[in-house]
Amino acid sequence: MSWGQRLVLLTGLILSLLSGESRIEADALAVKDMETNIVHYFNLIEGHGAQIVDQEGQPISPSFIAATATPSILMLTIDGKEIEENDYVRSQPILTARIAPGITGDIASYNIKIVEVEGFLTIVSTASVLSATTNAEIEVVYPVTQALEGNRHYQVIVSASDSSGKTDILTSPIFKVAKNLKIENAINGPNPFNPNQTSTHIEYSLSQDADIDLYIYSLSGEQLWHQEMMAGTSGATAGFNQLIWDGKNRYSETVANGVYIAYILAKKSDEKAVAKIKMAVLK
Repeated sequence: MSWGQRLVLLTGLILSLLSGESRIEADALAVKDMETNIVHYFNLIEGHGAQIVDQEGQPISPSFIAATATPSILMLTIDGKEIEENDYVRSQPILTARIAPGITGDIASYNIKIVEVEGFLTIVSTASVLSATTNAEIEVVYPVTQALEGNRHYQVIVSASDSSGKTDILTSPIFKVAKNLKIENAINGPNPFNPNQTSTHIEYSLSQDADIDLYIYSLSGEQLWHQEMMAGTSGATAGFNQLIWDGKNRYSETVANGVYIAYILAKKSDEKAVAKIKMAVLK
């Protein structure tokens, strides 16, 4: 979910809490988003809704966000991840959506579809009409059984409607499905790093689930550290992956100042891919 989507959702939740019999006792409100640790400021104006403002109370946007009476799609994940634009995704991913009813409404039906961006073609579509409308939040899990063609770009579109026909729609960022195994965007940070104070995050993107071996060598060729991950587990899934190195060797000794090389080796069937990162330790 993007920052803008999270902010609109947060505002809607605030207004939901203040709706009905509740009274707005103050004009301003500060709310901390516990996922991002960002504090958001709002002006609450009865009869209008909430306006996003800065710390001094000056409007960031002239528009107001009103509490919604339509269903709200709170979350969409692909294989358990909230993907970013141009992320890689497996050819048969698992889609998960969380849908909440509106303040005065319900959930009567939903639809999930995958669209191929290049041809504007609907590849997968599943619709469900609930046997009985619900006023409770629901979670929809949809495993894609039809393999998506490789070297194409796709989007997931989720819609939900209430019994009166009011509808909310959420569209995912564009993502990629690849035919071949690749490692892209391999990087670490912080770089350099001080292992007495912090660890470094090794990040990379995989085009497909693959077995991963991460090796760290000194410039003299000595293997200092090795971590192995099986395909589909943390660090070895299609899309963004992150591993942590604490700056210690296989004997749990902190390495000396210097430059080290991380090799990421991905294997799937008879395919292999390798990426290399230079990392510096400075204490």
